[in-house]
Amino acid sequence: MPYDVMPGVHPGKNLKEPWVEYLDGDYRLVKPVDPTPDGGRMISGARDGRSVHADHVPTRIALRDADPDRLLLDFELSAIGLKISTAAKDLIERLEPGVHQFFPVEVFAYSYDPATWQDVYGNYDPVPAGTHVDRKIADQWFFVICNRLDTMNRDLTVGIMDNGIYAPHFLKQGRGGKLLVDQERLVLNSSAIGKAHVWCERCVPGIFFSDELIAQIDSAALTGLRRTFVEAM
Repeated sequence: MPYDVMPGVHPGKNLKEPWVEYLDGDYRLVKPVDPTPDGGRMISGARDGRSVHADHVPTRIALRDADPDRLLLDFELSAIGLKISTAAKDLIERLEPGVHQFFPVEVFAYSYDPATWQDVYGNYDPVPAGTHVDRKIADQWFFVICNRLDTMNRDLTVGIMDNGIYAPHFLKQGRGGKLLVDQERLVLNSSAIGKAHVWCERCVPGIFFSDELIAQIDSAALTGLRRTFVEAM
């Protein structure tokens, strides 16, 4: 059975995401190789289930984070799809060899004076004087999911908008305050999922992992994922 996953969740803590500075490349220019519309969600970047051009993918990033308890996770969101550890990459490639894109990225940390790091409002910019990148803390990977599937069971799913996209939260707001959906329910089609282990849905926002992948992630004690079980029939 599949799971809808949210990367970047720190285990047992409620810590804010680090501020990421991209030291080279330009994530705004990273585009899909094939942007052809397919009647589903917009295809514009690295989180839509299509492979991307490698030209502008950053290779070095720096983390600005005032919280010393904020550790690197095995799965985190980034401007280039996901950012994952080598352990996570190896696991995914064992299950789906040659399917997805992985771009190496060096992760650095800033050296700074905690007394001058944030102003009274907690703002990160401008960077305080004397702050500089001085520590490499990890080699990780930008992970671009290259499975874009259409597996939604439209007969059983409740919360499909007029444009065919599953978005029950928008429907609940209604038009003029009217409640349009009283019970949301997402159901996927097992046969349409097939042997996929990581995918984006054409008409459903989010990232989906198979139960086999989740089981291996748990067995390896990889961090950073919150998961929600999704029905599949």
